[in-house]
Amino acid sequence: MYSIQKVADMLGIPGVTLRAWEARHRIVDPLRSAGGHRLYSEADVATLRWVKRRMEDQGMKIGEIAQQLRQDRPLRTDGSEAEAAPLPFLPPPASPRQSRIDLHIADRLYPALIAFNTEESHQAIDLALSLYGYEKTFHELLAPLLVRIGTDWEAGKIAVAQEHFASQLILQRFMQIFRSLPVDPSMPSAVAFCPPGEHHHLGLLLFSLFLRKRGIDVIYLGPHTPYEGLGQLIELKDVRAAAISVTDPLHIESLSVWLSQTIDRYPGLRVLLGGIGFGPRNAKRTQWERVSYEDSIDWEAWCLAVFTPRQ
Repeated sequence: MYSIQKVADMLGIPGVTLRAWEARHRIVDPLRSAGGHRLYSEADVATLRWVKRRMEDQGMKIGEIAQQLRQDRPLRTDGSEAEAAPLPFLPPPASPRQSRIDLHIADRLYPALIAFNTEESHQAIDLALSLYGYEKTFHELLAPLLVRIGTDWEAGKIAVAQEHFASQLILQRFMQIFRSLPVDPSMPSAVAFCPPGEHHHLGLLLFSLFLRKRGIDVIYLGPHTPYEGLGQLIELKDVRAAAISVTDPLHIESLSVWLSQTIDRYPGLRVLLGGIGFGPRNAKRTQWERVSYEDSIDWEAWCLAVFTPRQ
């Protein structure tokens, strides 16, 4: 999830323009944090990139693009627009109506985390889990809350110790749920990691939870993972797929070298690359036969094709 300033910097679209597109044309409908700040998902960013390309490459006006989007989005039975299909690493946020109660819990959880109140923090998370289940709790409560905490730390509103406490407590809860989901021994394994120097792994966490729910044994290595030893891991655990997340394009070159060597060595390995570091779908990318990008696939179909039971 990204703040409006981050999206403006990434896409070169002024914040005032993003607000106008939302208010006048409903181009995207970002989630709101407990403090009322906009939080843009990967799906929102992809839509905004698409809009900008239409304006620059085809000279379309924003009103024309908005009309095209309304025509392309199917309607629900009540006449409202259906949500866009989610990107695999970070699903789109729920509507404000769906998320309102979660934001009330966030109003309780945020100050508890900032005050280093372990018991109160766990009680708030327990309440959310009991009401909404783990998927909605992580996607609609904890993920936006982590973004808010990170933003407040960068702005100097909270100390680094407060940010670390909150992040570690939420990570612990994630791992509790992750470990509680059963693994299907007939299914191949997957590995999930960020390359050396990459520390943003929120989307990768949610994606790994998606796989684990389907019985996949996901070996979660997390952020800042060195390449050394990954080959041995692939052999030892019979890893058939690797999910890799990058938000900083500076890490792409070294990752490309590792990918080329690894794919040659392990011809059965399939790779899914996700994160804004890889750029938009139509950007010039290095292509490998067994590598997919998270913004250009039907994730469910890809998952079924990759994770077939061992013979």
